[in-house]
Amino acid sequence: MAKPLLTIDTLRGRNNVDPPLLVPNDQCVEASNVELSVAGVATKRLGSGIVGTTFASGGPFVAPLNALFRHVPAADEGVSQLWAIDGSAAPKFAYVTGGATWTEITPTDAATLADVGYANAASFNGKLFLAYNSAVDRMHVWDGTSLRRVGIGTPAALTAANTGAGTWAATARYYKAAFIASLSGTTLRRSATSATLTFTPSGTGTHTRLTMPALLSEGETHWEIYASTDNSLFYLIATTAVGSTVFDDNLPGAQVPTVTGTAIPTSGLNIVPASWKYIATNGNKLIGAGSWESGGYNNRVWFTPALGTLNVGDDERVPSTTTLKNWVDLEENDGGYITGIVGQFQGVTLVFKYRQFWKLIPTGVDTAPFRPVKISNIVGAVSHKGIIEGEDENGQPAIYFLSQRGPYRYGSSGLEYLGHDVEDKWALSMENGSYISNGDTSHGIYYPRRRQVWWVWRQPALLAEDILMILNVPKVRRTATGTTGGWAIYIVPARYITAMVPYATIMSTTNSNQLVPFLYNY
Repeated sequence: MAKPLLTIDTLRGRNNVDPPLLVPNDQCVEASNVELSVAGVATKRLGSGIVGTTFASGGPFVAPLNALFRHVPAADEGVSQLWAIDGSAAPKFAYVTGGATWTEITPTDAATLADVGYANAASFNGKLFLAYNSAVDRMHVWDGTSLRRVGIGTPAALTAANTGAGTWAATARYYKAAFIASLSGTTLRRSATSATLTFTPSGTGTHTRLTMPALLSEGETHWEIYASTDNSLFYLIATTAVGSTVFDDNLPGAQVPTVTGTAIPTSGLNIVPASWKYIATNGNKLIGAGSWESGGYNNRVWFTPALGTLNVGDDERVPSTTTLKNWVDLEENDGGYITGIVGQFQGVTLVFKYRQFWKLIPTGVDTAPFRPVKISNIVGAVSHKGIIEGEDENGQPAIYFLSQRGPYRYGSSGLEYLGHDVEDKWALSMENGSYISNGDTSHGIYYPRRRQVWWVWRQPALLAEDILMILNVPKVRRTATGTTGGWAIYIVPARYITAMVPYATIMSTTNSNQLVPFLYNY
């Protein structure tokens, strides 16, 4: 008797979990190095090319690249930049654009080598904001000119002395200072104000001579002087270039409020972002979470004011006043620490902890801009770089992420488990605990042209390799028993994949806006 003929007209991917006789007819036990998104069954996966690492200035890279970012400094994607950080003893920062050679950028604060693989970035307001660990509790930003600390730190208090011979009244005066960065008369950013200096003139001088606090070397161009006669109401009395380190004051008390008519900024309005672990943007705010510092807030989400609020460093300050608290705490002692964020998804911000998943819903109320709502108390994410924005098989927006159980998706159908068909591989990845102690190993990207999610899964040390797990989104199906299909494996020709990012398929004077995966492996 002839065996029945099995016709395979479509293949939805691997399933090495179910017993072979129970594997559905549109799946196979293994799908290795094949494309599933562009054919009914499968085609050979595409190859790759090499991106040169010649430097026009600085360089060269002397160690594997541990981080890659795409920065778009303007609305035109043709001027996008590919950024990299290597793993040398003093990690090198460099970028390439327009298909030309790389340019090394020396940061104000060096990155801590052990944590370079965790560095992440966000393009916002024409700048590249970078979250990396350094010896300073501050965020960093590339503004097109320098890779510096975000904002301006708080200056020390002013110092004062008597000067001249006269009858400057021996009446107590109170002073505070602030640094600003100004360009062509426009204030770009302002520091918090200093502690108060209380000074009573001798009565036999002509002025109180105020001396500028020590410069912070954070781009400050001018120092502002605020005065008060009652230690309560302070007013701006002078703005002086930092090249002039003293200012002489002998204003009658009644004139202090009228010199400029400008009151001192509200206390706490110009707080600089600390050393956040994770950053993202929702389009008009920079959002950060976690802390690199011992004793920092590991379950707090911070956010800058909306652009245009003051037009003075709105993207580089985090207000914390008596009425404005630009942060939200998410159960500091439950669910582990925050592990990643998505700045904008269907109008909300998503925040992941190791075993929790939250959304922050805008309220429209300045004093409480977000309302936190918990989505899951069981499922969270293992790493920020493993959280990927893409679309589902129907073209709807979706967020893909790796949990302690395996891959999940959040979108139009809520929270979906995607990992049934690859539980064999995920179990191997979790054997040595790499996703608990070394979250940078689980990183990924979305490949829009092929509608694929690419994840790097680190295998146990005995296998000594990373594998690329590829989810071919058009092959995913929602069934009565769960969401399955779409999985293939890419075997890479080297041991580890340390960084990946989607970037222009054509790198020339004007970069292509068609994005393909860029990977560094060795």
